[in-house]
Amino acid sequence: MGKSLMEKTVIQRILRREVMRESVIYQEWETELKAEGKEEERRILAMKMLQEGLSLETIARITEYSLEQLQAMQEQIN
Repeated sequence: MGKSLMEKTVIQRILRREVMRESVIYQEWETELKAEGKEEERRILAMKMLQEGLSLETIARITEYSLEQLQAMQEQIN
């Protein structure tokens, strides 16, 4: 059994699932994970638009990335 799986099992044994979901820490983790997922989706969208050749200004307006951030992403592609 992997370390993280074992830790998860131990935590679940200590705390019931319902109690975990109500805890402030669990809710903070959940919020952080959702935010990270949204940021990753935004980055992927910007990269696809760069690959399609849309203007940096258009991509910046849509994704709310700065021109400097988009230029850095564009350098990664090239």
